[in-house]
Amino acid sequence: MVMRRVLLMLTLVVGALWLAPAAVAQNRAGDIGAGPIEGTWTVTGSEREGNPWREIGGATMTIMGQQFTLQFSNNGPLYKGDVKQVGGPQEFDFIQKEGPNAGKTWQALVASNGQLLKICYTLAGDGPRPNTLTTSPGEGTTLIGLRRK
Repeated sequence: MVMRRVLLMLTLVVGALWLAPAAVAQNRAGDIGAGPIEGTWTVTGSEREGNPWREIGGATMTIMGQQFTLQFSNNGPLYKGDVKQVGGPQEFDFIQKEGPNAGKTWQALVASNGQLLKICYTLAGDGPRPNTLTTSPGEGTTLIGLRRK
């Protein structure tokens, strides 16, 4: 249990350093890159409205072509849907076709350096598309950090 807490704290510290904004750019997605998002990824951390979202830890996300799946570990929820680039190179909509919130769209800001992927989103209708890779209470934002498998 102690080792688990130490690993969690180390993960949080490294994640915080990785998420730290550049002084001028204020942590826009473009600061970490518009690298490839296709592939299979493992969730390394997540938060909703500024609070840890532990249930998604260890989930696997696959993005291929214009489709995505997100499978929680331990036979948890399975999300499936379409992925569509809607604006600049880092603005995507994830349209859920199956799973919890089926029919809803994640309005996402996405950043990748090829090995790490970040998806910060709000559900359509719950607020505007995020313009930073951060979450705060009351914004309706979720941030998911992933590592390429």
